[in-house]
Amino acid sequence: MFYKFYSEDHFLILENPFLKEKIAFNSIDAIVISSQFPSRKYSLYMFFTQPVQYEEKKGWWNKIICAIINNNNNPYQINRSYYDNEIEPLLVLIKKGLPEADLPDLKNSLFLENR
Repeated sequence: MFYKFYSEDHFLILENPFLKEKIAFNSIDAIVISSQFPSRKYSLYMFFTQPVQYEEKKGWWNKIICAIINNNNNPYQINRSYYDNEIEPLLVLIKKGLPEADLPDLKNSLFLENR
């Protein structure tokens, strides 16, 4: 699914065609990244101390999808897979919002050296 990433008022925003997920930067507790080698995909697990805020976009279909997500997801974690060109801008945004975070440099990682 296509995601747009940006920051807004101390929040990390993950937006898709159906809804926006608002995550307070100061609520990010842990981030675990693992490579799905040999593909260029990464699994990203994010854990929070405050729940993710879901905001549906206009339209009845989006309200239904948002309601399903609100009832079926743990609001204190996100588990997703991203390609390297998708996860790198996300990590840059997280680093800007949390300058003290120790995030990996995927471009210089072991898995991408031979590409």
